[in-house]
Amino acid sequence: MSSTEAAATGLPNFKDFPSYIPVHADIKVNTDSGSLLLLRELDEKLQKIKDDAESLIEYASERSHLVQNDKFQIYCSNTLKSYEQIYSAKVKLQALQSAMKNTHRELVEGRRSTLTLTLSNYDSCKELMKRNFADSFSENLDELLLEKSGAHLEGLLHRDPAFSYIKNALFVLQNPEDPLQDEQVDEELAVEGGKISLKDPLSLNYYSDPVVSKKCMHVFEREHIVRQIRATREKYACPVTGCNAYLTESDLSPDKLMKLRVKVYMGRANKREHESVVRI
Repeated sequence: MSSTEAAATGLPNFKDFPSYIPVHADIKVNTDSGSLLLLRELDEKLQKIKDDAESLIEYASERSHLVQNDKFQIYCSNTLKSYEQIYSAKVKLQALQSAMKNTHRELVEGRRSTLTLTLSNYDSCKELMKRNFADSFSENLDELLLEKSGAHLEGLLHRDPAFSYIKNALFVLQNPEDPLQDEQVDEELAVEGGKISLKDPLSLNYYSDPVVSKKCMHVFEREHIVRQIRATREKYACPVTGCNAYLTESDLSPDKLMKLRVKVYMGRANKREHESVVRI
């Protein structure tokens, strides 16, 4: 239809569509149900990997020969990769959800100043310079994905408690006395040679139920540190020399990694002792 014909019929010229077409108020943009279902599935997969990995770690902690097996090493590497891939998918899905919410909010706010598209104001819409819903969503999503990629994504992953424990525990299975690869050894936690001390600084016995202070990251045997905290009427200062932190029972949390260190170390020590007896 030409411009002359359109004018004669009283209709807009539909050959030239507006660059911005407002979404009608009756249309509800809702992807929550689908994305929430997918997010739940990803969380379930991450939990399954975590449970399987912890079972494997528990099994391997009592079988030192298994840790040196090449197939075990490959399986552990694949486990970490699987967790990383699913975690990355979860972060991207959350970015998509945020982009959708941001765009929807912009849409709702824009409706307050935007007329509903009708035949009478069709030509007027051509003069509007606004982003369409799809363009706005795409820009929001690109921005969020850029924020959650590369080093930022790696940082999120390494702050994830489950991933950190699996990664560190697999290292401890092979090196029960060594500091973690990204960990600086505190002088009070290490002995000569840069090894991690596996003994409680209060009782000087091997840890049985280790807890770590969330304030200063020093590790103690639960029984002894709790007894000292309860026996102190005033604030209890961390007993480690040079530490200025004050501790309460609520500051203490179980140290699964230290418990694993002691278990692996004692298992190896008992095995060496048994082999020595057999040779004699």
